[in-house]
Amino acid sequence: METFVDKNIPTNETTAIHCQLLRALISANVPFSFVNNPEVNKLFKMLRPSYNLPSRKWISTEILDQVHKEVKLEIQKFATEAKFLTLSGDGWTNVSKQSMVNFILTNENC
Repeated sequence: METFVDKNIPTNETTAIHCQLLRALISANVPFSFVNNPEVNKLFKMLRPSYNLPSRKWISTEILDQVHKEVKLEIQKFATEAKFLTLSGDGWTNVSKQSMVNFILTNENC
């Protein structure tokens, strides 16, 4: 570990790390406040000292907007390159009596 050299992270790499962090938090159903935990910050500093975790506010605004744009483009590409598409929907009410609707879009490769 003594030979490990941590260099400054280029802006594009920092942005990519932030976006992947957001995707990981969402996919694991982890609250954005996770990044404010001192032990989490300590872990990230041990892994990459020059990386600074974004605040939960930054994640929920700037980074979320960026990832939303990326996912929207992925969906558009998915839909335009498909020969066939199937749209499935389902609706239900959660424990708070709020209506929930989910849609799934599949193509011939899924």
